[in-house]
Amino acid sequence: MASTDAPVAAKPAKPLRRQPLWIIYGFVLPALALALVFDYYPAISGLYLSMTNTMEVGIQSQFVGLTNYVALFTSSIFLNSLWHMLVLAGAGMIIGTVVPLLVAEMIFHLASGRWRYVYRLAFLAKMLVPGMVIVEVWGYMLSVGGLLDRICQFLGLPGAQTGWLVDQHTALPAIIFIGFPWVAGVGILIYYAGLVAIDPEILDAAAVDGSGGLHRVLNVDVPLVLGQVKLTVILSAIGGFQGYFAQFLLTQGGPGWSTMVPGYYMYQSAFINGDMGLASAVGVFLFVLIFSITLINMKYLRSSQDFAGQR
Repeated sequence: MASTDAPVAAKPAKPLRRQPLWIIYGFVLPALALALVFDYYPAISGLYLSMTNTMEVGIQSQFVGLTNYVALFTSSIFLNSLWHMLVLAGAGMIIGTVVPLLVAEMIFHLASGRWRYVYRLAFLAKMLVPGMVIVEVWGYMLSVGGLLDRICQFLGLPGAQTGWLVDQHTALPAIIFIGFPWVAGVGILIYYAGLVAIDPEILDAAAVDGSGGLHRVLNVDVPLVLGQVKLTVILSAIGGFQGYFAQFLLTQGGPGWSTMVPGYYMYQSAFINGDMGLASAVGVFLFVLIFSITLINMKYLRSSQDFAGQR
């Protein structure tokens, strides 16, 4: 006997109800208003202040055009600070890009997942220590008779009783040395996330082709994490161009302006000399410089995802 049960047609899915546009814009407007007040207005006002002789915010000032910019680029102190900034930023980009990648590679190639977790946790623990504490500890280690002097004296090396931060020839290299071995938790996590996201089939194919060790790192891993490299280069460049934390705590731009950088020059102009117009000019210059470096990095450092998107 044939079955009389007929197949029941599936009910068509109800189309998603589109929300009225005024509701969507209503949620966006508060965030946009906050961004305009706290982000864009200070930036635009800083551009205006850079073309005035403002000595104190709220006090009447005069429009002076590009006078502050001319004063900057005719100041030997500021011009020397640009060179110091380039040295520190270049060292920071190399250190911040290469060292975390090497550590992430070593963790990624551990056979035990438990040890991977332990090492990630160990390197992240450094992030719990405030940066001010780390810089102050290094300031003690680099001072006259500090830990580094004692190590040099114990090993019979030149450099004992040097005072690394009070000598014009060693102050800038000493600032670069702060944080050695420069293993930052954020950079390691960025690279480790990129390595974990690599398709295992690609790694298996590389192993079958005999690619291993440094050859695999350079020809397989690095091309596939260029997106993470691009990010760390940008972050390192921004930190190097804007940073003056160590100078503020340890050297105040000395000795003999040998560690002066534009960031500390801006702070000194604004809060020590009270020249808000000149300080704003430094801020505008740094913005243009960082924005240009970011555009160049985005244009010429291409990741595998960028190439895939062009197909």
